[in-house]
Amino acid sequence: MGRGILFLLILTGFVWAQFEEGTLSVGSLFSYTSVKSSPDADALTTTTLGPNSLNIYSATIQPTLSYFISNNLSLDAIYSRTDLDDGDYDYSFSFYGPSASLYVNHLYAGGAYVLFNSKSKSEYSEHTSKTAYLELHGGLVHKLVEHVYVDINARYLMGTGDYVTEYSEYPEGDYTNKNEETMLLISAGIKAFFKLP
Repeated sequence: MGRGILFLLILTGFVWAQFEEGTLSVGSLFSYTSVKSSPDADALTTTTLGPNSLNIYSATIQPTLSYFISNNLSLDAIYSRTDLDDGDYDYSFSFYGPSASLYVNHLYAGGAYVLFNSKSKSEYSEHTSKTAYLELHGGLVHKLVEHVYVDINARYLMGTGDYVTEYSEYPEGDYTNKNEETMLLISAGIKAFFKLP
């Protein structure tokens, strides 16, 4: 079913997505995420839709914001925040950072440097973590009505540098290990494009 919808969008979406310099884009996404903590680990899969999750209680905010500095080349602001709560354990994390995308016809691709912060709290402990990722992304846009497009995209994140964790119960120092995580995020949503005066 999902593949059929994607094929239909690709088949009917061959429109020239000519976004001129000075265009502003805003939107919101639904995302599917698969996380691997190391190259040999099994993937942990999470799917979120609005304020609900299909396998955990969560709330996700994933707005999109882009500004075209030249025709079909945009600078993007990445921000995503998720809050999880299973009753005994609270966990929140956020991604943010700069990105750039190049649009060709209805397709686009780009990259980013993304910072990650997380905080978890339970009855027995509390800790915060920080790390960074290199991100590659690609997708397609399909015009629905004037200025409004469906956006389907995929992002692949690769851990870079160290994963630094600070535990409240161990104040003597941080715990540091190499960030070998990879993440695959598949998103769909709506984007609006407006030419600024």
